[in-house]
Amino acid sequence: MELIDMKSTFEKPHEIPGYCREGSTLLWNGSITVNAKALRYLVEDAKVGIRVFELLSIARPGELLNYLLLSFDESNPSLLANIKSSLKQYSSGLYTEVRDQNQNLYLPLTALDKRFGLELSSSSDLHRDWQNSRTLTPFWNDYLTDLFQLIKAEQNSIYKSPDPLIRAEISLIEAIAHPQQFVRALDRQPILRTNQPYIRMPESLVERLIELVDQYSIQSVSAEEGGYVFWHELLKRQISLGTENLELRCGCDHPKPPFIASHVGGAIDNGVEAELMVRPSWKAVTAEQCEKKQQLPYPAKVLVTEQDWPGMTFVDHERIEGWNIYIDRAWRIKKENKDLVSETNH
Repeated sequence: MELIDMKSTFEKPHEIPGYCREGSTLLWNGSITVNAKALRYLVEDAKVGIRVFELLSIARPGELLNYLLLSFDESNPSLLANIKSSLKQYSSGLYTEVRDQNQNLYLPLTALDKRFGLELSSSSDLHRDWQNSRTLTPFWNDYLTDLFQLIKAEQNSIYKSPDPLIRAEISLIEAIAHPQQFVRALDRQPILRTNQPYIRMPESLVERLIELVDQYSIQSVSAEEGGYVFWHELLKRQISLGTENLELRCGCDHPKPPFIASHVGGAIDNGVEAELMVRPSWKAVTAEQCEKKQQLPYPAKVLVTEQDWPGMTFVDHERIEGWNIYIDRAWRIKKENKDLVSETNH
């Protein structure tokens, strides 16, 4: 089976059908469409080692309802206004907007299912129409079945992936030892984002940082979401070495979608202290503060940042494709001297 064109298949909008009994009128009349574009992002994330278990654990068509999004025809603004009002009246936390990169607005299908429950009675015409569509039309079962077949194809592709991080997850799943196999339920949400934010660091910088980790036997690393490729490469290195001497931590401002990689030896934490830190943009630190204390923040020994911090006299500075690496000179000399002594003894 050929891999599917995720963009055209998952993002294609489908008009939600109604079911009108004799003498009644359908309120939305083609004004609501449904799409599965959130599934595209789930698959893309899984292919780079993120949310792997979330994708592979989908076992029923009904689970895909969590990823479906509704959009509304602008020519019928009163319909969206009525739905918003009804959701907010039912529960303050039930109305949740989802927006894509173009700021197009969607509502999760699950919000309407929760508000307009599928019981036999209805409290409004809108409730009635939603019930009838969801229970009396064949569209939903057919749509979910088609999506499920596509997801099964993508799951098979992931199972064949040679990526070491993905292989590690699959091994744990097969051994019934994956942490997410022991939670009551997965929090499946329609997340609209690409994996591009995880590929912010240039390849040459990642290679240099891997060299530093090896050269100085760095034991702990901290990187934010934007450094995911670097973090991923370290995890793969740890797996290939068969050792757990490297403590991998990811300090994230908004860790969504979540990183689930602690099962291969890494720890996930916020505000972590590590020998090597890829400085998150939200960390409020200045070069003046570091120079005054004669140390890097948190307290890192290697600081990686897109910001140029001139005036620090206690560090060695490398610049790679617009990024800066600051290395605590005293720490570096100590490490090199220790290695020299070790070589001499041998």
